[in-house]
Amino acid sequence: MRTALVEIFDRNEFIHLSIIALVVTCCLIYGLWYPNVDWTLSDDPHEKIVNSGLENIGKRPHIRWLTNITITYDTPPDRVEKAVSIIKEILDNHEGMHPDFPPRVYFNGFNDWSLNIMVIAWYHPANYWDMQEWLQRTCLMVLRRFNDEGIDFAFPSRTLYLANDDNRQLKLKMLKGETVTYIPEGESHD
Repeated sequence: MRTALVEIFDRNEFIHLSIIALVVTCCLIYGLWYPNVDWTLSDDPHEKIVNSGLENIGKRPHIRWLTNITITYDTPPDRVEKAVSIIKEILDNHEGMHPDFPPRVYFNGFNDWSLNIMVIAWYHPANYWDMQEWLQRTCLMVLRRFNDEGIDFAFPSRTLYLANDDNRQLKLKMLKGETVTYIPEGESHD
């Protein structure tokens, strides 16, 4: 069993082990060595590795990028279609694209605070760092194109309704600094 574990990792491969992501520095017969955030080395015995969730990114045929790009609810339908077409254009025949795995882009939902555009793209081969470089360039292209087209990204928001009853009079401050208090019909202003 230990020999098989040694063979599933190569030096400098990017892997996910349980809830941490790491780059393999050295894999020895008794365990796995990897750098911590402060670049000190940690090691784990094979028993810990075997009992952990493990994903070896470097051994996959591709890396999938799945994301949701959210735009504001006041975006008209033609601008939503434009947003989808911009993303499709950017991803068309992208770096790392395999013909059997074309990118998928769909306006697919109404979130609590945004309109949702789902994006799925695959990067071949599964070189994690090359994929991250491509992904950064791609995200920046989407950001620039959306900004150029006046398409706004949504951010978490909430609508508040203000009460205006006998116990909670609504007081508004006008832009010029004037204060106006609403008084329901039939009541006097004290």
